[in-house]
Amino acid sequence: MSLHQLTYTLQSGEVTYTNEAINASVIVDLITELNDYIVLNPSIPLENSIYLQAACIGSEQDLVMETRLQYEEGRFRHYSRITGDRTEMIQIFLAYWGQQQLPDLSDWQDITDEF
Repeated sequence: MSLHQLTYTLQSGEVTYTNEAINASVIVDLITELNDYIVLNPSIPLENSIYLQAACIGSEQDLVMETRLQYEEGRFRHYSRITGDRTEMIQIFLAYWGQQQLPDLSDWQDITDEF
């Protein structure tokens, strides 16, 4: 499957959106009102990333984004970034969905050892 055939599912709380129901305004609204979690899953790994997720981890301003890069033989790396900037989070999710672009993980924390 090529990136041209890439589809997504988006889950937030008890609601799952299929590829046809996902658009920029849905992503913006879900992150703007985020008080639980959101997970964006590509149908095939995107540069080895099998999902991009975000969740509230405390107050409304404490948000965490995570992605997992899956490799052969079950190996993986798991990255996390804590932020209070919902605009930045929206930009990252829109690039992942609309441009099939992984965030720059150089300033994300590698938390693989926690798993």
